[in-house]
Amino acid sequence: MKKSLEKSLFDGRQKTVNKRKKNRNFPAELRLTAQREVVWEIIQETGHLDAEELYLKAKKKNPRISLSTVYRSLIAFKKAGYLQDLNYDRSHRHFELKQADHLHFICSNCKKVSELNTGTLTALKKEAEEALKVKIEKTDLTLVGLCEKCLQKQKK
Repeated sequence: MKKSLEKSLFDGRQKTVNKRKKNRNFPAELRLTAQREVVWEIIQETGHLDAEELYLKAKKKNPRISLSTVYRSLIAFKKAGYLQDLNYDRSHRHFELKQADHLHFICSNCKKVSELNTGTLTALKKEAEEALKVKIEKTDLTLVGLCEKCLQKQKK
């Protein structure tokens, strides 16, 4: 009995090792579960998603995943420093992988979030640091207006 228990424990560890080899992008310090792996893959595949959108995509890949599991995974990724949440209004939070400074555009009509990587933000940050003699640790520049689709609808 003892040998079979040791064998099953080893087999479980071996499966985790094999999963880690398969998904090298998964944060090493976090426990790898099937649900977290699905959430992580979706985050990497998409841009900005709120938890509910992420949950709907995850449910297609793993029907047993719950919304609370998605939230717990997002919190774990954020605490580990891999995600940032973008809280544009009190009722709507988006999540994205942490990355270099960039701009966000939010459509005031459909709430779609787009991002733009531009050297302008880096230059503005540098200029502000020099002028104010400070070290800027975080930038958050959000532009709000109508996206292309909503503009087209408005013209009709």
